[in-house]
Amino acid sequence: MRFDLLDANGNGVLEEEDFQLLAERIITGLGEPPTSAKARALVASHQGYWQGLSAHADTNGDGVVSIEEYFAAVTDPSVNTAYLRPYAEAVVAMCDRNDDGMIDRAEYTDYMRLVGFDADRAAAMFAKLDTAGLGEIPATEWVEVICRYYTSSAQDSVADLLTHA
Repeated sequence: MRFDLLDANGNGVLEEEDFQLLAERIITGLGEPPTSAKARALVASHQGYWQGLSAHADTNGDGVVSIEEYFAAVTDPSVNTAYLRPYAEAVVAMCDRNDDGMIDRAEYTDYMRLVGFDADRAAAMFAKLDTAGLGEIPATEWVEVICRYYTSSAQDSVADLLTHA
């Protein structure tokens, strides 16, 4: 599922175009002006994610990352600080529509829908993260969850998050 979420054009490999398409989908879907600081940061973070991932995972140098290359590289701890964390921070900042440092249920589910998550799984993940039951989670906590999701060695990283959040 992680690979499929990033494979925005659905051609079975990750390439630069996927990260451009994903950023555009999020910006458009959330109604963010494409020239805003948040939109520019999101685009830059997606470019950085692609550059870091391809440098790290494209072991045969063909300019794309296959599913095998992706999963061979995904659990490397250096990923988190090198390119994944800036990506996660930009995504969460984009979703924090009112800039209050909290992600409410609507902000969370709007984003999750845009990137292809099933509504039931997204709702279960949000409920697990919303430990106080207030209908919102700290933005910093969601950054950590995104980083864990993309570096989990579990076959079903959503289930892994639900049991370890």
